Formats: sequence, structure tokens, C-alpha cells
Amino acid sequence: MNHNKKEALAKFHRDNILSVAEKLFLEKGVDKTTIDDIAKMADYSKSTIYVYFKSKDEIFDRIVLNSVKMFKLHVVESVDSKNTFLDKYYSLCWAVIAYRNQYPFYSEHVIEKLEFMTHYPERNDVSIEIFQECDALDKFLEDLWLYGVESGDLKEGFPALASVFYIWSSIYGVAKLSNIKKNYVKDYLNFEQKDFLAFSFNLIIQPFLKQTQ
Repeated sequence: MNHNKKEALAKFHRDNILSVAEKLFLEKGVDKTTIDDIAKMADYSKSTIYVYFKSKDEIFDRIVLNSVKMFKLHVVESVDSKNTFLDKYYSLCWAVIAYRNQYPFYSEHVIEKLEFMTHYPERNDVSIEIFQECDALDKFLEDLWLYGVESGDLKEGFPALASVFYIWSSIYGVAKLSNIKKNYVKDYLNFEQKDFLAFSFNLIIQPFLKQTQ
């Protein structure tokens, strides 16, 4: 068997293991899922699993990496499809909502990686790839902020990275809390959830705009 065929077969097995592990993580939770569970459902021996992955943590990190890549692509495509800063900003906001709605379990872990991977990993494994993807997304969002300043939409003088972190945290916080408290939003605040999100996204950016909308 030549090298290309071996690599294709290895990729097939890795992808199959990841697919099974993802289903188990969703059904049982990460902590309660074992390598034995994954091996049994994937119809592999436990030793075969270890041929392709060092541990359950590596399997989970690989799934998170795939989610981070998908999330970054979703954000970049959504933002780049618009022309003005405000259109790009609102597109970013709704991209976060769409991702949370479609992938609620992994959205939590993606945000966790984005927030806490502040130092370059020392290990030469998948954590480095996750860091690189998160770092690239940070730079993309920083460039978006600078674009807003250069276009005259945003006030000058705010530190770009700190502002991006504030905006990002606010978007995510509103998205998460409005979902948890959707009945409160509707019954006591008299907002449909989508209308409340639009209202909140507008409030978040207003203090930074040269001209309020």
C-alpha cells in the first residue's frame, strides 16, 4: 500500500473515531465518556483508538479545533460579505447567534478556548493549532475594529484589542443570557428574543460610534 492510500485510510479511521466521539460527548457529556465507550461504539479495539489519538483529551481537542475552524470561517464569510463597518458589525453579531443556535454544545467550548488560550502552548500537538486559529480570529476582529476607526464610524482613542474583547464578551453574554432567560425577555421585558438581541447589539456599539444611530 502506497503512502497516499495509507494516509487516506488513517484519515478515514480518525474521522470515524471523531464522529463517534462527538455523538457520545453530546449524549453523555465529555467527563462521562470513556475511551472504552468510543471504541465500542466505533467498533474498534481500545488499542486501535490509541494508534490515532493519545488520549480522550486529544480527541476532544481535535473536535474543538474543527469547531473553531468552522466558527472562524462562518464569522469571516459573514463579515466579509458586507461593505460598511456597521453592516459588518451586525453581521458578526448574528453570525455568533447562528453558530450558537446550530452548535450549542460546541459554541461553549469554542468561546472558552478563545478566552483562555492567552499563551502559546508549549506542547507540539493540536493545542497549538487551536491557538493559531484563535489568534487568527483575534487579529481578524482587531482589523475589523481598525477598519471602523479608519472609515470614520468609530471614535478614535479606544485601544483596539481591549475594545474588541469588550464587544466580543458583550455579544456573547447577551446571546447566552437571552437564551437562558427567553421567557423573562418575552414576558417581562416585552421583547421577542430576536428583537431583544437586535436592541442589545445596537446598545453595545453605540458608545463607540462617532454619530449615534
